[in-house]
Amino acid sequence: MISVKEAENLINETKFSPEIKKIPLKEAVGHYLAKPIKADRPFPPFDRVAMDGIAIYHEAFEKGNKDFSIEKTQFAGDPQSELTNHDACIEIMTGCILPKNADTVIPYEEIERTGDSFNIRSSKITKGQNIHF
Repeated sequence: MISVKEAENLINETKFSPEIKKIPLKEAVGHYLAKPIKADRPFPPFDRVAMDGIAIYHEAFEKGNKDFSIEKTQFAGDPQSELTNHDACIEIMTGCILPKNADTVIPYEEIERTGDSFNIRSSKITKGQNIHF
């Protein structure tokens, strides 16, 4: 066994002192970053839908509405749409821009389609769920 002083000396003699250098990305395997990478802007630059399903105005659900008529469908890559009727929904796909006036996304697994509307089967819906802000 060695003394504490000898152990400290061994640690100090073998202390890791990383070398900071610039190398091409293709040669970066086995290296690590000297500084954290930070984005210069939010990415994506919008609130993004994280699940296929419907986008609703949560307050309508809180007031007891469980049947939401389909106002329109928005696909990933489409421009941002707007929910004009708070008692309706927009059928949306993963990756979409969150529609204006919508603040909650409910996945298909928690809803049932009946004609031109969706019925919410779950009672555990929280405002802001399934949105990547």
